[in-house]
Amino acid sequence: MNLPPVVSRDACWRLAAGYRPTVTPRASARDPWGSVGPGTLSEVLDARELPFGSVLTADVCVIGGGAAGITIARALAGGPSSVLLLESGGREIDEATQALAAGEVVGEPLLAHGLRAVDLVDTRLRYLGGSTNHWAGACAPLYPADLASPPGSDVSGWPIAYDELARWYPDAAALCQVGDPRFDWRLWADEPDLGPPLVVSERLDGQLFLVRFPVPFGELYGDEVAAADGVEVCLWANVTELRTGGDGQRVTEAVVRTLDGNELTAVADRYVLAVGGIDNARLLLASTDANPEGLGNDGDQVGRWFNEHLRVPAGVAVLDPEVGDLALHGGRPVARAADGAEVTVRAALELTPEVRAAEDLLGVQLQPVPAEPDDRPVFADSLTAADVAVLVDAAGGETGGEIGDAPVVLVQVTGEQLPNPESRVRLGDTVDALGMPTVVLDWRTTEVDRRSIVRALEILGEDLGAAGVGRLQAVPGGMAVDEEAPPGGLLANFVVDPAAVGDAFPLGIGFHHMGTTRMADDPAEGVVDADCRVHGVENLYVAGSSVFPTSGTAPPTLTIVALALRLADHLESGPSESGP
Repeated sequence: MNLPPVVSRDACWRLAAGYRPTVTPRASARDPWGSVGPGTLSEVLDARELPFGSVLTADVCVIGGGAAGITIARALAGGPSSVLLLESGGREIDEATQALAAGEVVGEPLLAHGLRAVDLVDTRLRYLGGSTNHWAGACAPLYPADLASPPGSDVSGWPIAYDELARWYPDAAALCQVGDPRFDWRLWADEPDLGPPLVVSERLDGQLFLVRFPVPFGELYGDEVAAADGVEVCLWANVTELRTGGDGQRVTEAVVRTLDGNELTAVADRYVLAVGGIDNARLLLASTDANPEGLGNDGDQVGRWFNEHLRVPAGVAVLDPEVGDLALHGGRPVARAADGAEVTVRAALELTPEVRAAEDLLGVQLQPVPAEPDDRPVFADSLTAADVAVLVDAAGGETGGEIGDAPVVLVQVTGEQLPNPESRVRLGDTVDALGMPTVVLDWRTTEVDRRSIVRALEILGEDLGAAGVGRLQAVPGGMAVDEEAPPGGLLANFVVDPAAVGDAFPLGIGFHHMGTTRMADDPAEGVVDADCRVHGVENLYVAGSSVFPTSGTAPPTLTIVALALRLADHLESGPSESGP
């Protein structure tokens, strides 16, 4: 690569003082991707090859090329506003760029994939497409109860009406390529061999997902966006600071740095911050020309309210053999996307709004994962296979003291977390390779988070028994991956030990970073308003799940895309209808 010559320190100061050259991007500044991936991305800029001090201008500058950023740039393409999309990485993962996502965890540990510990750097991806590059593709909407203030709490809910969100779900589903967006298991009841949820009652209902995998937005939409009229895409462009000229009321420029020492400036009329639930807060906190506490942080809300989806392997259910193959829970490819690809229809069980309100519970999703006949979990001394066979007998199966052919399922729980202002992202004392402060994540949970999971398992066990279809051994925190187990199915790698269950059982994560720039009418309760504009900053908006005031239990990507479409519409047509 032929890098531009190094300019003098005096030239740097002249640039900082306001001198800005007029730059016409050279052909050599285009990112030379050739035929990598499904397209060439031949029309993108490479920030490493632009002259030092270049100024990139547009009406709208979108920072971040993940699901939200790509959606907004694509929606604005061809319209009256020119768009500049800045992405930290390239078309594929790069070790040095990915290292910029490193940070410290000082609160509860981040546990994933069978409750194994992971580092903060492993939870998000810094290249085109962002976290859609490791997204499992499951789509489900939030529901009206998910937008309300959590039962039994004074935490504010969403400041927009549900219909204002729901109207964007069909277009979001199309972008996520999941075909016919029928997000209700009853609408699939006529599909052959699909069947109903395991149990439906006044306290439990089915939650349906449409799954298309993989759905990497960079590969799917990168070329389209780069070739669109009025859109410029710049890769390897790390935004390290937003400057306001000192008054904090309007962003005047974004500082762009590359790992090889180049520095650029992006100047726009409006800016959209779309770099994820951790880095949205990080960039605001690091932008201190008007407030040492960070941009948009007059109310000390930036970085607070961090919450995750809580994932726990929490039980083993033994079912009546007449239950069948649990096709709806195991997932079956019965839908078709617009391109003819298969879409899997799958369902979990969830607590109904009525029981949540009556018992002050958060949302909890219970996913029965069917096991093959020879894929049984290993039981610790406190519970034997014969004990499980007794459960089958109690459920009406004929086992003769053996597990036999009775269906066995792992119950995987996904819990909503109560938004907590003490659970937060803040800046650390170290800096990354670009000189930007690194992140410290102080993730904290509350008593109601675990209590809701325990109660949901009790309800599942009670309702399975009442329906006569099975019995549940609830073991939140009592299931662990056997590191020495031979390769096998999912359940065969688990050791079940009810004696290990405690009140402070471990909580896994869903890699879903939410709430750090939450949406609220009152700046004392959040960072952005109902239009996702940062309170007190007239031309800065935030996209992504960091604006979620509450999370529900649905995977966030469909709602991220829906809100991005809504924000793009607002950027072109003015304020959207809001209010409950």
